Amino acid sequence: MFRQASTSSADLSTAIGSLRGSCADRIRGLLLISYESTANDRKTRELLRLSLAEGTRFPEAVDFYHGKFIAPTLAALTALVEQGVKSGVFRQDAAAHAPDVLASSIFHVAVWRLMFAGRKPIDGKAIVEAHIDLVMSGLVQRSGRRY
Repeated sequence: MFRQASTSSADLSTAIGSLRGSCADRIRGLLLISYESTANDRKTRELLRLSLAEGTRFPEAVDFYHGKFIAPTLAALTALVEQGVKSGVFRQDAAAHAPDVLASSIFHVAVWRLMFAGRKPIDGKAIVEAHIDLVMSGLVQRSGRRY
């Protein structure tokens, strides 16, 4: 099941490679792509459910899920944050050392949708956008300008 669903990870890698603009623009684009391919994609959410439910019994499946869906996103986020820090656009702070924080809203929305299955709908895109705004405001150097 994990291998069959991994075709979407190739699409994710292609999308990551096509991002353009400033580091902040590319981070925002990457997070929105990841949101669409994770929290908004039913098949990927079901893989997350399976990973959570059976991960201790099948750790190799969880490792496969991480390698195909999570690791590429975190690697791209890390690289973009490092570029932003080197160029002086981003501050060298805790957020710069923990790219997981940047993607946490995606998993928040995915787990919410798994738990409540439409009974308690949320605007996932609005949550991700608000999270991006908060994180980017924390990363950007304090020069009085927004990212």
